[in-house]
Amino acid sequence: MLGVPKKHGLWLASPKRDWSRGLMIFVFGHSVWGVNDGYVSLPKGSQVGFYNDAGENMNAQRAKNMIWDIEDLETPENITPEFKSVQNLTLLRAPEHLGNVRAAFESANRKNKAIPIVTTDSKYGVTLSTVVDTFPNKYIIWLGCRGMQII
Repeated sequence: MLGVPKKHGLWLASPKRDWSRGLMIFVFGHSVWGVNDGYVSLPKGSQVGFYNDAGENMNAQRAKNMIWDIEDLETPENITPEFKSVQNLTLLRAPEHLGNVRAAFESANRKNKAIPIVTTDSKYGVTLSTVVDTFPNKYIIWLGCRGMQII
């Protein structure tokens, strides 16, 4: 896995420095949403940025490049600010990409430019609301597909 385990099946890779006051985290993995999953209202201090539209895939190479070099990080196409509602996406594990993500993170960390990365090992996935509750007051960059399930 990537980093150290947190609660709810979430894992965190973090720079060696204290990031608890840092505002940004990457969330990496596959993700899906269905109408039964509903929406989550973001609490004070939380916001979520997306580099893809609802129903759109995220290219793993693009995600790795963002982790690799945050200096080239552009403003996300979609940002949901505090107090607004967003789809309660489910983050799913993506073990086939973890090696490349780990390498990108370690490279950024050597340059002192690493942003903490959150992923999951839960076979059932973890909802966005759980991520927000576990990591409050963060600017979450969602680096996952935003697949839609019609149920």
